[in-house]
Amino acid sequence: MPVRGAARPPAVREKPGSADLRTPTTDRERQMAKKFSQEMTLKEVAAVGPKAARVIEKHFGKDCFRCPSFSVEPLFMGARMHALDVELILRELNSTVG
Repeated sequence: MPVRGAARPPAVREKPGSADLRTPTTDRERQMAKKFSQEMTLKEVAAVGPKAARVIEKHFGKDCFRCPSFSVEPLFMGARMHALDVELILRELNSTVG
């Protein structure tokens, strides 16, 4: 039970770049939100929008979305497992979606 007049603990703040899904508000945040990285999971990439999902489908195939690793596998690992060039995929994602 809280004691009257006792100081409240400080609010927990998210670290910059953490997995919060808030809407970008500044121009810099909007610009960074459009950038894809090889550490993003395939699910995170596809969740950006239909264009990103089409790029994933083009390179990995339709079955990628049903794979058990889809939600946890980083883009670079998926590319390595399928012998794909991750830099090529990143360039295509950033130019198509961005």
